[in-house]
Amino acid sequence: MNDALKTAMRDVAELGADMEDGDDLERGLSDGEELGELGEDLGDYERLQAAVKAVAGGEMTYRASEEAYSINRMRIQRRVSGEVRMTARNGATPVLTKGEEAGILEAFEKRTDHAQCMTGQELAAFVRKCIEDSPHERVVPAKFPSLRWIKRFQKRHSSFFSQRKAQRLDECRAKASTTENVTRFFDQLSETFKLAQKVEALETTHAMQENLDKRTVELNEQARVQKLERATLAEKKKQHAETVEEDKVAHQAWMRDRDATLSELHGLQQENAKIGDYSKAVNEWISKCRNAEREMKAAQNDYNGLQCIVANLEKELKDS
Repeated sequence: MNDALKTAMRDVAELGADMEDGDDLERGLSDGEELGELGEDLGDYERLQAAVKAVAGGEMTYRASEEAYSINRMRIQRRVSGEVRMTARNGATPVLTKGEEAGILEAFEKRTDHAQCMTGQELAAFVRKCIEDSPHERVVPAKFPSLRWIKRFQKRHSSFFSQRKAQRLDECRAKASTTENVTRFFDQLSETFKLAQKVEALETTHAMQENLDKRTVELNEQARVQKLERATLAEKKKQHAETVEEDKVAHQAWMRDRDATLSELHGLQQENAKIGDYSKAVNEWISKCRNAEREMKAAQNDYNGLQCIVANLEKELKDS
């Protein structure tokens, strides 16, 4: 794929991303002019974009895309080759960039917020000054901006502009500034001041009454809260006293059980001591019995020895 095709596909992808982000096709500029301001059909541009994408991607030929999208073949070819940008249009290059137009509109809106209107000539001079102070280099006609350009600019941004016919206030004021009117005006102004003072006094009284009512409500609320707190505290004291009494009764019962257990334990200890004495006496008796048994066995052995000797002697006597 050559560089021209790559450029065309990149332009198509960037413009498609702009459309997906919710931006309209006025973001795509050729020579700085907006497509929406030129009145170009959005459906026609979408078909052109799809045709260029199909040809640049190798999906269609120029003839097939011309028949499928009803777009002139040369128009598609010049954009695919990169000779003409996707958003290119016929006509001269606009003098103002999109950012400069936005800045001029913002400044105009801020002036309007402060009731500082502009005539067409003042707006033209302001635009010219912005161009001269801008770092963007361009060729600016000597008579730019013309009244025709200013009218087109106002029409293009009609939501920012509203024309009004000027009046000569000095003449109107001079006609109306008679002695009678001035006297009546000051009389009305004096009455207005008096009414304003009364209103201010009433508002002050009303504010004081509101503050007093608020303070009363606050005090009543505090008293209610304190009453609830006292009732809660009394209930807690009552519960604490009941708990203390229950603990006291439980402690006394525990002490009685403890004394009974200790008494029983003391008796068991005494019985254990008696059993120890009995055990000692039994052990001594068993020891004496074992000693007697050993003495008896020793005597029996001696007796058996004597019997053997007697038997031997008797045998010897018989033999002799």
